[in-house]
Amino acid sequence: ETLPLSSGNKITLKFTANGTYTAKGFHFVYQAVPRTSATQCSSVPEPRFGKRIGNDFGIGMVVLFECNPGYTLHGSNGIRCEAVPNALAQWNGTVPTCIGKHPHLPALAVLPACAQTHTLRKRK
Repeated sequence: ETLPLSSGNKITLKFTANGTYTAKGFHFVYQAVPRTSATQCSSVPEPRFGKRIGNDFGIGMVVLFECNPGYTLHGSNGIRCEAVPNALAQWNGTVPTCIGKHPHLPALAVLPACAQTHTLRKRK
């Protein structure tokens, strides 16, 4: 989940679990973004397990998003940089997330079955 932009230099995170699934660790990305202007929106990060299409963050420009194979896009597939009267330019949405087949765990690669088989024989 993307957090809102902050003008400070501190962040506090609170972790909670949904459901009965357990996993170790977490992934946190911190990216300092340049200040926006009246004609330029802030830079947009790529979603985890996906990619951003577009690098122009000017007024009227659209940035699109795609997920890697095995992941589903949750949220909008694109956001537009919009002018705000008497204020800084802003995106009209947030970066979507890419969710694996199981919502709490990343998608796993499907590996081919082993070609070798073994036959067990009963001893006489």
